[in-house]
Amino acid sequence: MGADTGARTTRLHIAADPAPELIERVCRLLRHRGAAVVELHVRATDPATTHLDVGLGPAGDVENLVRQLRRLADVRSVEVIA
Repeated sequence: MGADTGARTTRLHIAADPAPELIERVCRLLRHRGAAVVELHVRATDPATTHLDVGLGPAGDVENLVRQLRRLADVRSVEVIA
């Protein structure tokens, strides 16, 4: 792990239907909204669900980002973990 810089990291958990373009859509939205992705983990726990855990650097309007992510096709839920 990297050195602790004291900056607060926001963690998001996204559950979605599997789709080939899912990761691209999520990353594009994060980039367009100015979010600094510092960590990204993707896993499929079963054939019907893909989970993305995203660590964001100091973020501005996290609630707006969550609203936008929830609007994406295939996204079932978005939770702010920390």
